[in-house]
Amino acid sequence: MSEKLALFAASWELWRGAVAAGVVAGAVCGFVGIYVVLHRIVFVSAAMSQVSSLGVMLAFWLVQAQAIETAHHSEDILPLLFAALFTGVFSAAMAGHASARLSDRTKSSEAFIGSVYLLSSAALVLVGDQVTRGAHDVANILFGNTVIVDLPHLLLFAGVSLPIAVLHVWLRKDLLFVSFDPVMATTLGYPVTWLRVLLLVSLGMVISIGTRTIGALPVFSFSVLPPIAALALFENLRSSFWASAVIGALSAFLGYVTSFLLGLPTGASMAATAGVFLLVAKGLQRLRD
Repeated sequence: MSEKLALFAASWELWRGAVAAGVVAGAVCGFVGIYVVLHRIVFVSAAMSQVSSLGVMLAFWLVQAQAIETAHHSEDILPLLFAALFTGVFSAAMAGHASARLSDRTKSSEAFIGSVYLLSSAALVLVGDQVTRGAHDVANILFGNTVIVDLPHLLLFAGVSLPIAVLHVWLRKDLLFVSFDPVMATTLGYPVTWLRVLLLVSLGMVISIGTRTIGALPVFSFSVLPPIAALALFENLRSSFWASAVIGALSAFLGYVTSFLLGLPTGASMAATAGVFLLVAKGLQRLRD
């Protein structure tokens, strides 16, 4: 094990891009994920991951079928555009979706989210089966098995994610007020609808680019598991936000190191590490109670 650690340190230049991308994803998704848990839209995040993955896979297939001509230097921009487009359309549909009516339960948000998740999952498998550029690329998108992330992808991901994190820090009190008491927020003149749109669109942007960079599984995991762990550890919401970001970043780093040492899939290792943090947090919560 010590020899593998020494090898990991010696070849750090190869892994640092992937580790940095994972840490950024863990921190940002962990921070924003607090709203995901508070708004009870966990499965919106799951559906976004699937829709984004479908966009990336469809871009691969269209290039393979020569339905779209793309230059070598821009061949990886197309999947990002498709992922952002698909996720943006879903976010807009979610933001404008009406609540369930007693006379028609098929119009509920839950039914819409479930339908989108199932249909995008089925389409993802069908389109992925037609892509011949390699099972490795498919696995990277679905499960986050990316070992190396180059500098342009890292800079793009950080350039989008970090400003979104700063925006959420700035609007944290407003978003929290809307999360806990939307009726009172509306009465006091808060732009409740626009704040919800901002939350969904910003979440969609992070998920769409994060899916292409490190994979759908770790991105979805970071937006759910660290926030639940942080909320279990702290009753103070301000502490929960920062704890969630730290847990997400540590999950990414430790998960990557674990995958290298044990030869395990990278994305699954990150998700499992976040799960370990959650179990520890729940255990500490029970001891405290």
